[in-house]
Amino acid sequence: MSQTRPLRTPVSMALTGAQRGVYYAHHVASAGGSDAAGRYNVGQYIDLPGRLDPALLRAALECTVAETDALRTVVADGGAQPGGAGAAGADAEREEPHQVVHPELPWDGPLLEEADLTGREDPRGAALALMRADMAAPVDLAAGPLHRFVLYRIGPERHLWFQRFHHIVADAYAITTFTRRVAEVYTALASGGSSPERRFGGLSAVVAEEEDYAASERRAADREYWSALLADRPEPALLGDAPPAPAPAVVTAAGGLDAPTADRLAELGKRSGASWAEAVVAAFGCYVHRRTGARDVVLGMPAMGRLGSAALRTPAMVVNVLPLRLGLHPADTVADVLAHTTSRLRELRAHQRYRAEDVRRDLSLVGRGTPLHGPMINIKAFDYDLAFGGVRGTARTLSEGPVDDVSLSVYRGTGGGLRFELNGNAARYTADDLDTLLAEFGRLLRGIAAEGDEPEQADRRPLGTLDIADAAAACGPASDVPGSPVADLVAEAARRTPGAPAVQAAGVSLSFGELAARADALAVRLRAAGAGPERVVAVALPRSVDLVVALLAVGRAGAVYLPVDPGFPADRVGFMLADAGARLLVTDAATGAQLPETPGGTRLILMSRPAEDPAPETGPGHDSRQVPSPGSVADGAAYILYTSGSTGRPKGVVVSHGALANFLADMGDRFPLSA
Repeated sequence: MSQTRPLRTPVSMALTGAQRGVYYAHHVASAGGSDAAGRYNVGQYIDLPGRLDPALLRAALECTVAETDALRTVVADGGAQPGGAGAAGADAEREEPHQVVHPELPWDGPLLEEADLTGREDPRGAALALMRADMAAPVDLAAGPLHRFVLYRIGPERHLWFQRFHHIVADAYAITTFTRRVAEVYTALASGGSSPERRFGGLSAVVAEEEDYAASERRAADREYWSALLADRPEPALLGDAPPAPAPAVVTAAGGLDAPTADRLAELGKRSGASWAEAVVAAFGCYVHRRTGARDVVLGMPAMGRLGSAALRTPAMVVNVLPLRLGLHPADTVADVLAHTTSRLRELRAHQRYRAEDVRRDLSLVGRGTPLHGPMINIKAFDYDLAFGGVRGTARTLSEGPVDDVSLSVYRGTGGGLRFELNGNAARYTADDLDTLLAEFGRLLRGIAAEGDEPEQADRRPLGTLDIADAAAACGPASDVPGSPVADLVAEAARRTPGAPAVQAAGVSLSFGELAARADALAVRLRAAGAGPERVVAVALPRSVDLVVALLAVGRAGAVYLPVDPGFPADRVGFMLADAGARLLVTDAATGAQLPETPGGTRLILMSRPAEDPAPETGPGHDSRQVPSPGSVADGAAYILYTSGSTGRPKGVVVSHGALANFLADMGDRFPLSA
């Protein structure tokens, strides 16, 4: 392996793409006031139980910082700069921000600070409080320092090594690589040896590779891929109901998955050609789908972009968070989802060097609040085995930077299980909210990798059958939930009591028999026009008896009901019909004349009067069993509702037959059909 010669003079060079993103975000956040001052600080602490030698740790740290260019760096706004890589000379002027790498630390003060907290009532708690305060402190990118190391002594043989970095100089891989190198050097020194030969590469090589990529044909191909993939992108589904907002702080929850279940999940993935990490990503996509109803799920996926590059052996900020777009459907099997996710991940990796910031620019999202992706998942498959001589260290994350929605970090535990850390935007979630989300995700994982299932049974399990809710906490006893779709319950009520009043509006009233007869007649017409399970039928009618008839008819046809308010703006109506893929639109002559032109492929069905309906006989004697429903599984789609779109595009939320029946059953006396 070739070695990089130590620097003799300061060298100026361009920022990496990841650094540019952090640079501009840092300045925007800093302009927002003190609450945002430390938003781009990232860090961790290493728990070191045992007889650690602080002097050896300081020596190991000094050796490692000497070979880590990023930790001897400051970031300047522009202007005159020293000559070197990426610069035209000593008098060169650069308008763009740039970084200056110094041969030695360019600021005063000890590299490793020490604090003895053993006299405190709660030494560990005191240390953590000091760490959190430091993580929130502002950092001057041009003056530095851009990192801080403190060794807290909290017991006779117990230390916590605190590490804080500004995100502009380090990502998670860089921090882990740096920490493992310090441990390696410490161990060599502790055994009486000398410091190991310099291992890290130079930052200039990383920057040079990025500049070569920027001018390459590969970048153009990558841009074409992302533009095509996201041309019809949906509004990302988020796990909470609160509107998107900047993160003033991050709240955290932790959880895990036992080793046997994790092993079964890995075996499940292996049968579909997926690694354990890809299986977890697929499961997280399933969870977002199950919780939000979104069939077009866009996750945030960190891509290191290091394989085959200088950045693989150079601690630096190069990580790229890209959108992982998954098309999911309740009828998809677990094997289908695993194969689909694995395929999309391979595509993402093949095009991972194209910056997310450039994707946003290509999609005209710069300066807008519309997120590029929803929840993020970060598989941290690094080697976290830290040995400082005879002392085993355990890393604990303090902050990974700002979080727009939620970010799930997944670690492979030492015992073979999985460890989860869920970080959430404090403007949108509480710690209790995150505990709930993790519990739901855990239930889904255990459902996917159920103990005792035959392999084929697990592979073929439909996505719509995976539970995330705690059955014990569900509203209403399970035995009270109707087992049939609501439209079929109405038909059953009409068979039992055909003459009982069912609906009244604007002076028009129908008995249950009359209502069922009209709904069945319309259902026959809808089926003949192509309506059926998982096919969307829009209904645009004023509040009237006809609206109730149409709603039930869509259900009796086995289709999915999409309500369209005739008063909506034309562009919203057009978007909903196209986005939902509505095959049919039921309306009346007066309302239909006011609606915008429907998208191609959407057929108009006009409500007709009962006498004009060609099928089942009407009246109290009508037997609804003449028009049997196709039937709908509890997890099949019953209807779609669209959000207001106040935070971007309107978002479709799918409600299942089971959820609708459960809701109506929970209404008790207000829902007599279940009696």
